[in-house]
Order: sequence, then structure tokens, then C-alpha cells
Amino acid sequence: MNVRKLRAATVEAGYTQVSLAKAMGMSKNTVNAMLNGRRKMYVDEACKICSLLNITSDEKKVEIFLSE
Repeated sequence: MNVRKLRAATVEAGYTQVSLAKAMGMSKNTVNAMLNGRRKMYVDEACKICSLLNITSDEKKVEIFLSE
């Protein structure tokens, strides 16, 4: 996962870690660990993040979730 691009997409969509955590129904610590690459992200979590951040392009998804 390219954490730099994921963090950039989060900011671009207008989310903070706190607001993203609330929207996902997770703790801020869990989201922080995912956004900093310290916790693996499950497919359902990645799908929810894509939905919340309006990431619809398959190319963008590959850039963020399938590259380092």
C-alpha cells in the first residue's frame, strides 16, 4: 500500500483521521495505524475508504492499494 498517496487522498477529500475514523466506525488509533502502514487493511475496509474518499478509478485504486 502506498501510504503517502492514501494520506494525500484523505486530505484531498476533506477528511481528517478523526473524521475518517468516525465515518468508518473505527477508532482514530486504528485508522492512524492503517494510514501509516502499521496495520494491514482488509478488503472491506479498503472498499469503504474508496467509497468515502470517492476513489472510483481502478488505476487510482491500484496506485494506492497495490503499490508501495
